[in-house]
Amino acid sequence: MASPRPHPGAPSPQRRELYFFTLYRMLEAALLALVAFSPAGEWMLEIREPVVLKSIVVLYVVAATALLVASHRSDIPAPRQAAAGLGLDILVVAGTLAATSGGQGGIALLLLFNVGAGALILPQTMGLGFATAAAVVVLGESIYRRTFELMDQRPMAESVMFSVTYLATAVLCELLSRQVTESQALAEKRGEELANQAEINELVIRRMRTGILVVDGDPG
Repeated sequence: MASPRPHPGAPSPQRRELYFFTLYRMLEAALLALVAFSPAGEWMLEIREPVVLKSIVVLYVVAATALLVASHRSDIPAPRQAAAGLGLDILVVAGTLAATSGGQGGIALLLLFNVGAGALILPQTMGLGFATAAAVVVLGESIYRRTFELMDQRPMAESVMFSVTYLATAVLCELLSRQVTESQALAEKRGEELANQAEINELVIRRMRTGILVVDGDPG
């Protein structure tokens, strides 16, 4: 029996997740551009290397735009695009932390959504790998500043909490993605079974030349 198939033009759930992921990356790039090129940026972060930060932000905006356009291309697998984008996000955060000081919490918080969104699309091993890389970047930056910059007295617990949160978010999002995928597969299977049953019933009715009507003879 022929089973119903999804409309060829309809995007898959993974493709929709990738699209919103790239939209969020554009928002991040816009916020970093505001910090790097606007006078209000000095109120948000202490910029130590303005030229480096501006160069990073320009490259990030260009790359984020390219990834947004690429998210509409069906010939590029969504996990591959998500991996490239998440790797870019981590590198940008590392460069931004190096070019600024005193605002690690806000920058690290931006990366939290990226890690979770990547875990929804990527396989479990890759999602945890990127979450670990993000944790290493945040922890490494904090350890470096506390070791070589004695004036920096930010609590180490902040970096540790962000690192643990990255890993926990990746695990939870991966479990959520797995449950959604299994539920969708079960729903599609049930739909196919119902469609096949309806086709069988219709075929039986069409081939019946006589029928039997069963009635209850008890008037009560």
